[in-house]
Amino acid sequence: MIKKLIPISVLLFFGYNIFAQVPQSIKYNGKLKSDFTKDLVCNNAGTVSISLGNGVQTNDPVYLCFGDSIFIDHQGNQDLTGDPVAGTAPGIGYAFYKNTPTIDGQTLSSVLADPSVLNLPPAPGGLWVATGNNPSGDMYFKNNGSLQLLFNAGKPIQIWFAPITLDNWANKQFEGTPAGPCVNVNISNAFPVVYLNKIYATNVGTQPASGSTFTGSFTVGGGWPEFAGAQNYTIDISLAGNPSIKGAITSGLAKHGSTVDYNVPQAGIYNITISDGKTCEYKFTVSFPAISYSIGQNIGYQGDTVCVDVTVDNWDKVVGHTLYTFYDPAVLEFVSGKFANNFNNSTILFNVSTPGEIINLFVSSDTDNGKSIADGSKLFELCFKLIGNPFDCSPIYIDTLNALEFPNTSVTDGNFNYS
Repeated sequence: MIKKLIPISVLLFFGYNIFAQVPQSIKYNGKLKSDFTKDLVCNNAGTVSISLGNGVQTNDPVYLCFGDSIFIDHQGNQDLTGDPVAGTAPGIGYAFYKNTPTIDGQTLSSVLADPSVLNLPPAPGGLWVATGNNPSGDMYFKNNGSLQLLFNAGKPIQIWFAPITLDNWANKQFEGTPAGPCVNVNISNAFPVVYLNKIYATNVGTQPASGSTFTGSFTVGGGWPEFAGAQNYTIDISLAGNPSIKGAITSGLAKHGSTVDYNVPQAGIYNITISDGKTCEYKFTVSFPAISYSIGQNIGYQGDTVCVDVTVDNWDKVVGHTLYTFYDPAVLEFVSGKFANNFNNSTILFNVSTPGEIINLFVSSDTDNGKSIADGSKLFELCFKLIGNPFDCSPIYIDTLNALEFPNTSVTDGNFNYS
């Protein structure tokens, strides 16, 4: 039977979806013949109008965002009186083309010879067609990603469609001897549809930056810029509780596959909206919690080396930081600093460039995802030699007013007491 010609993978791939332009191969119950010249009153496929489906993102019926649909409204002006077998009901379908079709009939063999026919992968019968739930030609086209997978290895694709007459609508079959003696494709009413992929953001990362801002980054792709490489995305970053507070893109124009770098002026949850020029959108949120440091206390005798712990809250997915810790150099002499965890060989440095000021540099070994520790955990310890006089006391603090230090922090100061 002819059904055996259809690969089972295609049947499995498309069989579930009835609310879309499911590609089906045509069939024919006679032999093809390219030079059939008998005069017949032949069919006419009629015309269609196109409108956007309900709840769509796109504002352009040529470009379908992922999940969007358009309604193909046949005007009812088809002529199917040339059907060669009166016992089966004819109807209207839509033939698939890779660009504007050029051959309107009159024979099936002529239609199949059109160089514009979409034939990768090849249809077993030579032509892919889509039909709705009835022979009238009214149907929805929906972008569910299946056409990108079948025809373009998952990449966005433009497909041209044209109304075509089917002799046996229920079986997508052409009849007669030779098969399809009176086929009509309305090439003047052909229309393109671009099936776009989802917009996405991957490699989402956040990190503190110097000064009073946080920084973040992500990789963007999909949507219209994936199809038309010269197009850019529009990206809005705004504080969830106050949309007037905006983030700023620092990496320039964003195209498909670009890494987007940005900063935000304060801690909080930010809504990020990516749109593509065809009103396709993707939204996600990023949280920039203020990191809270607590510095411990200790006591010792003159000449002792003693240490204090620095614990943190909200130290989540940190890619890097530079901390400036201050102390009284007349009372304390810095000996060493040590992180509680080396975070898989991350870069960790402690340096005293000016007496009384410790610079701590941390760069994660995983620059995509950063490093995290549980709230209240020890991040590092600082060790000092007590060089002051008995009963001296030195505060130890992170100066949140210093423009070079770690931004948006709250600090519980520590100190050393002598006895």
